[in-house]
Order: sequence, then C-alpha cells, then structure tokens
Amino acid sequence: ELDAAISSSLKNNPLYVKARGVIDRADEFDPSFFNINPKAAELMDPQQRVFLELAREVLETTGHLPEKYSGTTGVFAGAGNNTYYQNNVLPNAEMVANVGDFQVMSLNEKDYIASRTAYELNLKGPAVSAYAACATGLLTIAQAAESIRNGQCAIAIAGAAAITAPLKSGSLYQAGAMFSKDGHCRPFDADAQGTVFSDGAGVVLLKSLEDAERDGDTIFAVLKGAGINNDGAGKSSFTAPSAEGQANAIAQALENAQVNADRISYVETHGTATPIGDPIEIEGLKLAFGPQKFNQFCAIGSVKGNFGHTTAAAGVAGFIKTVLALHHQQIPASINYDEPNPNIDFNHSPFFVNSALTEWNVEHTRLAGVSSFGVGGTNVHVILQEYLQPEIIESETKPAHLISWSAKSEESLQLYTKNLIAFLDKNPEAEPANVAYTLHHTQQDFNFRNTLIVTDRQDLQEKLEISAVKRSHKNLQNNRLKTAFIFPGQGSQFVNMNLELYQQETVFRDAVDECAILLFPVLGEDIRNLIYPAVPNPASAEKLNHTLYAQPAVFTMQYAMVKLWTSWGLQPNAVAGHSLGEFMAAHFAGVFSLADALKLIVARCRLMQFLPGGNMLAVKISPEKLNLILPENLSVAAINSKDVVVVSGENEAINAFTEVLNEQEIACRLLENKHAFHSAMMDPILQPFEEVVKTITLNPPKTPFVSTVTGKFLSNEEATSAAYWSAHIRNTVLFTDAVDTLLNHQHNFLIDVGPGNTLSQLVRQQCVAKKAIFASAAAPTGEQESVYAGMLKVLAQLWEEGFKPDWKAFYKGQIRKKINLPPYAYAYKKCWVNPPLASIKTLSVVAESADEIPQQKIDHTPVKTIQTNELTEQIKAILYDASGIEIQEMQPESTFIEMGFDSLLLTQISISISKKFNVPVSFRNLNEQFNTIELLAEYLENKLPKAVSYQPSANQHKPLAISDE
Repeated sequence: ELDAAISSSLKNNPLYVKARGVIDRADEFDPSFFNINPKAAELMDPQQRVFLELAREVLETTGHLPEKYSGTTGVFAGAGNNTYYQNNVLPNAEMVANVGDFQVMSLNEKDYIASRTAYELNLKGPAVSAYAACATGLLTIAQAAESIRNGQCAIAIAGAAAITAPLKSGSLYQAGAMFSKDGHCRPFDADAQGTVFSDGAGVVLLKSLEDAERDGDTIFAVLKGAGINNDGAGKSSFTAPSAEGQANAIAQALENAQVNADRISYVETHGTATPIGDPIEIEGLKLAFGPQKFNQFCAIGSVKGNFGHTTAAAGVAGFIKTVLALHHQQIPASINYDEPNPNIDFNHSPFFVNSALTEWNVEHTRLAGVSSFGVGGTNVHVILQEYLQPEIIESETKPAHLISWSAKSEESLQLYTKNLIAFLDKNPEAEPANVAYTLHHTQQDFNFRNTLIVTDRQDLQEKLEISAVKRSHKNLQNNRLKTAFIFPGQGSQFVNMNLELYQQETVFRDAVDECAILLFPVLGEDIRNLIYPAVPNPASAEKLNHTLYAQPAVFTMQYAMVKLWTSWGLQPNAVAGHSLGEFMAAHFAGVFSLADALKLIVARCRLMQFLPGGNMLAVKISPEKLNLILPENLSVAAINSKDVVVVSGENEAINAFTEVLNEQEIACRLLENKHAFHSAMMDPILQPFEEVVKTITLNPPKTPFVSTVTGKFLSNEEATSAAYWSAHIRNTVLFTDAVDTLLNHQHNFLIDVGPGNTLSQLVRQQCVAKKAIFASAAAPTGEQESVYAGMLKVLAQLWEEGFKPDWKAFYKGQIRKKINLPPYAYAYKKCWVNPPLASIKTLSVVAESADEIPQQKIDHTPVKTIQTNELTEQIKAILYDASGIEIQEMQPESTFIEMGFDSLLLTQISISISKKFNVPVSFRNLNEQFNTIELLAEYLENKLPKAVSYQPSANQHKPLAISDE
C-alpha cells in the first residue's frame, strides 16, 4: 500500500509506477541501545540510523568492536539525498524548534554520517563522509583501502545507505528518462527501458591481508587495486556518462592491482538498464580491456536487476555481491536478461551477460572487477581477487562449553535467544565449541546476561528452548564485584583429583609439573604418581591419605587451579585458607615463594609423622554449646560454621566423646586423619617448625589476606613472624570468623579453590545471609559432572556478576572457528516523523553562543502562584518536547547529563525555559548550578514574581502530536 503522503492525483496517474525496493524497518530504531534520546532518534535521518546499525553489525560479527579490538578503526561513509529531512522533518516546525535547528541539522546532513558513526561506536580512526552520487558506496571502499595502506588506520568500515521518504512510493515514468516503465530493471537486455530507484544500505570491513591472516579472520576476498577519476567536460552534458572516463578508471584500477585485463573473468557492472547508460558502459569496458585474443571470456552482470538501483549504496551492493561470488566460486545470474540490447555488440567483445547461476571455473586465480559510476562523472572501479581460506583443523572438543550472551534490555536478550535457536535450526554444522568461541570473541557485554553450560549440540538446543520459555537471566544492576579465593585444607584430596584439567589444560598441567619437580628432592616421590596412579586402587588411595603426601598434593592442586584461574584473567581481591589452605593463600599473597611454601609443608608433615596418632571429630553444634560439654583433654581444632565445630585429640578421648554425643543425639562424624591437628598433641613440634620457618624469606602480603588464626586480615608483622606460622599448627582454625571478615568487607563472591567441595556447606549459609555468592568447581555430592564443567559454571557466575574473562587466554592453544552468528537483536520501536497536513515555516536557529539568550516576547498575564511541584511538571514537559524522554522516566534529582541531554539539547532547553518563564537561564546554568530538575525548579520559583508566573497551556502535559491518526 502506498504511503498516505502521496497525493491521490499522483497515485491515480497511469504513468505512476508503484514498484521499488524498500528496507524492512527503515522507520524503526532502538534509540536506547545507542543512548540517543527518543526525539532525536525520530528526527534522525533513517540513512544514518541504518548505516549505524550495519556498521556495528559488521564490527560485531567480525570481532572488531572497540571492546574486542585495540587497533584504530576508520569510517568511510556516504548517504543519498535526505528526502526525510526535506519532506518529513522540516515541515514539523514546532518539533524542530523544540529540539533546536542545529541539533536537527546535525542529525540529518550527510556530512555527519561518518563522524556520528565514529562517535556512537567509539571509533578513533579517520571518519570521512563522502558523496559522489551513484558512485558513493564504492568510492568509500576505495578510500578506506587507501587509508589502511597509508597507515592512517588498522581497519576500516566503508559503505553507504540510501533511503527515500515516503518509504512506500514509486516513480513517475517519462519517456526517454531514467525510470523504468514497468517497475523492472533489465540490464543489457533488449527490453531495457530504464532503472528502478530503490532503498538499500551496505557496510564492509577492510583490513590488511597480513593482519587478517595473523588474527585468524574469515577473509572473503582480497581488494587488489582501485581506480577513481572524473569525466571532466569531455561529454555531451553534466549528467551524461563517458565511455572514455569509465575506461580510464578501469585501466587505472588494473594498473594499481598489477593485473592484466585478460585475467579478469567477471565484471560487476554499473548496469542501470538505461538506453544510454548500458551501451556506453560496454564501450568503456572494451576500451579498458583493449584488443583481446579471445572473445566473450569475461562474464558480466548487474545486481540492479535483482532489486533496483540503490543510488548512493549501489556500489557497495555490487561489491558485496562480487565478494560473495568469489567466496563461493559461483557467479550469480544477472536476472531479467533474455536478449542482448541491439545497441551492444557482445559477439565482438570480451564480454557476455551471465544469465544463470554458473560455477566459476577458471584455470588461474579468480579475479573480478566492480564498477560504479555517478551522475556528474565520478567513476570508480576496483579489482577483487579470490581468497582460499586455509582449512582449519580444530582442536579436540572440550567436555563442556560456556555459552554466554547479553543485551541492553530484557526484550533484546529474549529476541537474541530466539535468534540463536533459529540459527542452530538452519545451520546443523554449527558446533557448541564454535558458538561459544564466536560469542566470546565478538559480542559486547551488557547488563542483561544469560549463560548455559552445555556438553553437545543437542544439549545446547534443549537448554536454549528452556531458556526462551523460562526467560531466566541476570540483570547486572552494578558492577561491584569483589572476589576472594578460599583454599581448603587436608581431607579434600582423592586419587585422580582434577585429572581432566591435568589432561586438557596446559596451564594447569604445567603448574602441577612445576610443583612435582620442586617436591621430588624433599619428598622423595613424584607427587604426580600418587595423585594420578597408573592403576588406581585402594592401596594408592591409602598412600595419598598419609599426611606426608596428602598435604603437598592438596597444595599442588590449589596452586594449579590458581594458575588456571589467573590465566583466565581472575585476580582475587583477597584470599583466605582453611588450616593447610593458609599456606597457599600466603604464597598467593607473596608471603613466601613456591619453593619455600612446599619446603614448609613437607617439613611440617615430617614433624607430624613422629607424633603419636590422634583423631578429629566434626560435631554439629554451636561453639557456645560445645564449650559446656567438651572434655579438658580435647581441643577445639576448628570452628567451621555457626553450628559445625571440629574437636581434636587422642583416639581414646575422641572415642569417649563420640559416645557422649551419640547419647545426647548430637550428630558427629570422624574425619579421615591420622593425627590430631590443631590440638595440644601438636605442641612438641611447634619449636622445631619455627626453626624451619626462620630459614626462609617471609614478606608482607601484597594481596589482602585473612588469617584463620585470628579471623582478621593478616598484619605485616604476623605474616613475617616465624612464631605465627608455628602457632598456626596448634591454634584453632577460626574459619567462620575469617569468612565473616571477608563478607563484612564487601567481598561478595567467594571461590573454593581446591579439589572437592568440602567448604561448600560451611560457607554457603554465611554467604546467603550477606547476599554474597559462594562458588565451587566441584560437583555437589552424588552428581556426576566434570570439574571443567564446574569451572565453567563458576566462570559463568562471575561473568553474570560483571567479571570480564580474558577470552584470548582462555582459548590459548585451542583452534576454533568464528562462525556467522546472528548480530545483536535490537528492540525496535517506531521512529518516524510523519509530514504534517500543512507545511509549517521553520523557526529561527539556536543562539550564537550557549550563554546568549534571545530576547523573546513574554506574556506577563498575572496568574496564581506556581508551587515547586507544578514547576517541576512544567519543566518535565519542556524536557519531553525537546527529547522525547517519557515524563515518568525523569528523576528530579538526576543531572541533565545523567538523563542523556547533551550540550546542544541543553542549549535549546535553556532557550525554551527562558522564553516561557521570562527568566534568564543559560546552558552553563543547566550544566553547572541548576543541573537537575529539582534545582532548576527551586531557582525558577525564587526568580518568579510571587503573584506572577507562566500560565501553562491546556496541552502542556500532553505529548506533541506528530501525525493525524
């Protein structure tokens, strides 16, 4: 259905051709995503909006958003004639006045398309807006390539957009003119009657071949050379094409690419299907190619037969078509071609029209040319060469994959979930490993987040379907993540602990090997043989449980897991350790070296071996109640939680106390230990161990370190005291106090770094009370899950809370493919200003200076006194008229900058306020002294006469009508 703005007389004209190509959702946009206020988005040239979306899409899908790529990015962009500004925006004079002439102009003039894209996407290379009529799109590509070659930017995006308002419109056919009579475009055909002007947009990313290969990018083709010139005056008129001018541009491109014409096997022509244009273009190609030994060896085609002439975007459309043809090694059909134009002699030329999909079979490297010629004489031609992407032999798949995606709104998050489901349905070859890899290397992180841990493709599809229905996600309200590593003690060891990590993660394996090499001279055993025996059996498990081997083994696992976590970018804000775990915490904090840590642990274990046997008992009881019944011959070894205490002592005493507890129906459990740690039975080794500690270097901690001896942050004096580390063997482990200290200092994400999940039940209750998270890589008791999947779960939780993993390090050593996943899913809303029924004259421009307030005629009619709350509502109405931000979303205490008002908008608002209240208010006032609605209302109330004020109109609080329903 044609647009309502088109007059009935034109619609009913028999020569009015109701056909052309249009873009879906050209009248829609997602202003909040780009932080553009709704009113500005409505007034913004749809060509700029569409180009902005495409620019971001190409950067995202290739992994070159500023958050993912550190090189300099250039922008080379063009747009067609802005009929939206002329037909829709300017006639809405009141709306233009409310927003400001300069602001509206900058949203619409084609001069700003590149710089606005650079601003919105934070791109810091050259930002060049170009216009060369129909040659614009290809011109931007040639300029971008030259900029990269000159070193002005590392990569560049280039392209153009062309959108006509009214959107659903046609063209008036005139005999001999450029327009097609029947709405079909037939390049080079005998029935060609003219072209069809359509809407279109395209953006490509260019990068030096060397850099693209180094970075493992997907390369579709290579741009070998370009030619750009102008016809000059050697033609019949300004708008007429010139065969000589076109030929010179093509010859220039061939020379620039160092390619002979006889190697070109396809040319994407300008091909407008006009009576004059097509014959002249073929004549120009003949001149450029020169005499050839063979005829009709080069196919030609024109994408305009498919969807018409996209004017400023025509060149980039032809460029993209040709790049894809090279990539797929097929030449698409140039449609609407049956018989050759009688004014073109193809038989005695190198060319033939490729009228059917053809396999691109040649004996040499595939080379193609692309032409784009603009009214006024600008001619652009580029030479493209195929690129044969080397076959990628992917790494073995991991046992699990972390799929993570995010959006700026819940709506967009859910839309993307559905898009991922649809993508997988259409691409059965897409594997979860590559989906995860692509998401991690391309997508920007936003506040609405979702994650899945999946094992295979079916698992991914099923979980996505559940996620789409349940609408489960995390909304990151603030990024105040403070992490802490907590290291467990002896008792968490078991045969083949973290074997999966040792086999698959190089960083983990190297760390285990490092510890094994350091331990061998002092232990006399290769710890790896004890942890990972060739044939696991009860005897190997029994040996690993001996204190001498258990403690070094647990430390080794903790060290390797820390190395893996930190390689992924996680640096904790604090550390703590349970008993033995405090040695790993101390090493991480820099108190002693790795070699010294292992030396101390082995010395500690050897001293303990000479002590009499003892035992330890975990009791489900509060410390206060325990003290009432605990015998004097037992010690409190550890306070693990508010109601779990460990007692320690001689075997007989432990057995007797167990009977007492059973009689009182108090739950208890013997621990698998050979010694009574943290009890009086340790006293004989305290002095000898202190002497060992004195032989090593102790340093103040570099990372905040909570002691389980004191339950407080370890002081420099304590950390460097040999007596502290000796007493550590004997003193009660105040684990609950240590966790409380972490939580009270806002450490809101605690991670169990060790084998097993012994700390899980001890810490989770405390974390829940403080609204903190405790995470462990180990599967809950009774569940079968790989430790790698467990680590991914923790990583997913961290990411959902705002952590930024080092994905390059995460995938180090892995070979994966970037695949073409769906781009960001915008939450589209209607962003279109309809032309008024009658044209309204535009109001005057903004004041010369932000501090100058034009003198306005003010109505001084006395009315009732306005109270502050009334002023607040009136100010909000003025802000709404200028920005389109909904009144209910405006917070009186938020600054105007926080609400999204820039300097131009504030300048216009200051003019509106001064005019309506007859009180001088400048941009500087709104930016500094009265920078909130609340402060501005107070200022105006003080300035307004007590019995005289501005009388709001009856429609003051109503949104401005922009169209008739």
